[in-house]
Amino acid sequence: MNLRECQLPNGSRVIIRFCPYLILCIQLLAASYGVPHLSAQQVPVRRMLLPDLEKIALTKNLGLAAGRLDVAQAQSDIITAGLRPNPVATLNADILPIPGEGFDPNGKQYGLSVALPFEMGGKREYRLENAQNLVIVQRYQLLNTARQTLLAVRLAYYDVLGAQEQLSIADANLESYRKLVSLNETRFKASQISQTELSRSELAYEQADLQRREAELTYTKSQRALRFAVGYSDAEPDANQDISPIEKLSPLLRDSLAVLPITPLLTHAVERRYDVLAARNLRTAAESNQRLQEANAVPDISVAPEFTMQQGVAMYGFTGAVPLPFNNRNEGERQKATLRLQQTEQQIALAELTVRSEVQTAYAEFQTRLGSLQRFHVGSRGGNGATVAGQTGILTRANDIKTASELAYKAGSISLLEFLDAVRIYNDIYKSYIDAVVQFNKSAMLLDAALGADTITLD
Repeated sequence: MNLRECQLPNGSRVIIRFCPYLILCIQLLAASYGVPHLSAQQVPVRRMLLPDLEKIALTKNLGLAAGRLDVAQAQSDIITAGLRPNPVATLNADILPIPGEGFDPNGKQYGLSVALPFEMGGKREYRLENAQNLVIVQRYQLLNTARQTLLAVRLAYYDVLGAQEQLSIADANLESYRKLVSLNETRFKASQISQTELSRSELAYEQADLQRREAELTYTKSQRALRFAVGYSDAEPDANQDISPIEKLSPLLRDSLAVLPITPLLTHAVERRYDVLAARNLRTAAESNQRLQEANAVPDISVAPEFTMQQGVAMYGFTGAVPLPFNNRNEGERQKATLRLQQTEQQIALAELTVRSEVQTAYAEFQTRLGSLQRFHVGSRGGNGATVAGQTGILTRANDIKTASELAYKAGSISLLEFLDAVRIYNDIYKSYIDAVVQFNKSAMLLDAALGADTITLD
């Protein structure tokens, strides 16, 4: 019991005892009369399609936002690379004193020289070339990040669809057990069944309720994972809204991929994947950097035109300056450029090997998932792998057994344990079917990502 103090309109105060059971009854009455009640855990839901989520992810994902800044920084390096060295102005002024006579106006001396540096060996051109190649590398790396982002969104999306279906199964299962308990209560009152059988059905209902709560938790976690993959942050106005797909879970149409040979798929992936293209352009950038470092070994020269006024006499001339590279020919940077070029060759080989491995793994998983999914519809297979004639799929047979068991139990032909066992088998098979659809769709998305099937355009 809770004590609450309330103030009446006339200013007096009263102590009221609140009973939790009374509050619960009031809530139930309000619900029965249509009064809306929003629990603390209920939040608005935005229903969206996968293409819409992909577009949002390409805009909001923080990893892509950081990658865009990397591209912008690389583009700024092009501006820096194109700068030319500034001329250097030198001004001098002297007034020479005459011993014993002070300063002679004709003894003043002043001059101006402007040194004009000239970069030799094509340094500026190679700097620009190297900076432009690095921008291309950053763009391909950004596109590869976008490829990975789309894959994460798609995998999370099908996880939500699967969790949504599992929750629907749990709801339907809980409702079935509720009806079973209601039926058995009626039969118990009519002395048709024992107290033990009624208790078993009530325990089955409690277990179904626990399974439903677990399915709801899985669904909520998958929604949060989808929000994270898309890029929604808690600071946005719609941060309290969950994302839920509009469509229902169904197998993707990817049967044509199952009959394609693996060799052309590998060739296609190596030529299209953005990470391989980034590695190849990194080698191009390393080649331009090597030319730049070779050019940096060439000394620059400076030419300085001069004007000098000395004791009333104007003189003109120029000075040339050439560094003598006895101790510095850029040896270290030239050696690093050569090693860097060798490193990029290894990086290309690693990227291509990674792509081939991912395609082979994704292709094998796709084949396995497709075969498992077909078993639910086509039927079982014999020892030689051929489909047994006259047999329907696993899912259809399990449903037929469940329906027959339900009718038989209502007619009193089988026991409660036999009926519950038939329901359990059907639920397990149907859940396995949902998992098979989710895993098949996810394997198709993994294969598409491994092949580099998406042509991504970013602003």
